[in-house]
Amino acid sequence: MVRLTTSVLFLHLSPPGREDGVLLRCVMFDWFRLGATEVVRAPAAVKVRRYYSTFPEAASAVAVALSGRRSCYWKEYMVYVRCDLPQPFTSAPGCGTLQCDFCLDGQSMIATHASPSLAALEVTSLSSDDGSGEWVEAGLLRPFVPRGTAPAIVARRVADDISKRKHHMSHSNAGSAHSSSGSTSAASSSSASAASTADGRLPVRPGGRVRFRVGGLVFVDWHRRGTGAPAPRHNLPWQVAAAEYVRMPAGRTERRTERSPLDVTLTPWGAARREEDSIVVPRGCLVKFEGGFATAWHAARPEQRELLMRALEYEVQLKRHHRPGSCPGVEKIWASMMGDEPLPPPAPGTEPPT
Repeated sequence: MVRLTTSVLFLHLSPPGREDGVLLRCVMFDWFRLGATEVVRAPAAVKVRRYYSTFPEAASAVAVALSGRRSCYWKEYMVYVRCDLPQPFTSAPGCGTLQCDFCLDGQSMIATHASPSLAALEVTSLSSDDGSGEWVEAGLLRPFVPRGTAPAIVARRVADDISKRKHHMSHSNAGSAHSSSGSTSAASSSSASAASTADGRLPVRPGGRVRFRVGGLVFVDWHRRGTGAPAPRHNLPWQVAAAEYVRMPAGRTERRTERSPLDVTLTPWGAARREEDSIVVPRGCLVKFEGGFATAWHAARPEQRELLMRALEYEVQLKRHHRPGSCPGVEKIWASMMGDEPLPPPAPGTEPPT
C-alpha cells in the first residue's frame, strides 16, 4: 500500500524508459483500482484514444493495438518511484505479500501481488528516470490510498476490501474504479459515499440521478462557493473524482453556500496543471461543462483556450465511450455552446474528433 505524494501516477509499458515507449498518466486512485487515465505517449502505429475512464481500459486498448490481445497490465506496466526507504522498494519487508488473482479473458489465471502492509509509506511518482528512484511493477504499489483519506481508516478499509475479495480482478470488474474522500468517518465512507457503477455513472439515489459523471469535467462557480479560484485554475475545468452524500443539519434552511446533499471531490485537469491537492465542492457550486464553457472561453487567455479545446475533445470522447453512436461531435457541441462563433482550427499535430 502506498500514499502518493503527487496527484498523478505515471505508468510506463515495460521495458520502461524508452523515449518512444507507451506512457500513461492516471489521476484517480481507489485502493485496488485506478480510474481516469490519459495516454500521454504511444508509438505512431498504436491507434488509441487519448483519454479513458479507467487505467484497465487504457492499458487494454494499448495492448490490443500492439499485439491484438489483452494482457495483465499490473505486471506489464512499471512506475518510477522515489520513497524514503533504506533499501529498494522491492526488497522492503511487506512488499508483494498479498496475492491478487487476475483472470485474463475468463480463462487464464495470473498471480499478481500487492503490498497492503506498507501503509505509511509515501511514494512520489516521476514521469521519467532521473536517477533518484527505482522502477517498480505497478501491481506491487497496490492498494493506492486515495488522496485525503484519514489515516485512521486506512487499515480497516483495506482489510474490508480484502475480506470482500476486491483485490482479485478480471477484465469484467476492472472498470469500477472511483476515488473517494477520506475526510469523513469510516462509517459514513462505507454507507454514504457514492461509488461509480460499472459504466462510470453514479448510482440512483432519492431525489433523482446524479448528473456529474465520475471522470467528467465541470467548472466551479467560485463566487457562489465564497472563495477565489487557485491562480493556475482560473477559467479552467476540473475533473470529477468522487461524489459523497452528506447529512444536512436538521432545522436549517439550506443556503447556496452551505454543504449540499452531494459534495463532489475534484482534481485539477489538463497537462498545464500543477501538482495541487484535490478540493471538495458542494454540488450547488458546480457548473456543467457545457454550461460554463462559453463564459470560460471568453475570459480565457490564449494558452488557456488551447487547454479548453483539449477539454472539449476529452468530453466528446468520454461521452462517446458511455453512449456509443449517440453523442454528437466537437463541431455540434461547440455550436450548441458558442452559437455562430467559428470553431478554432485544431492545434498543430492534433485533430479533434468530428
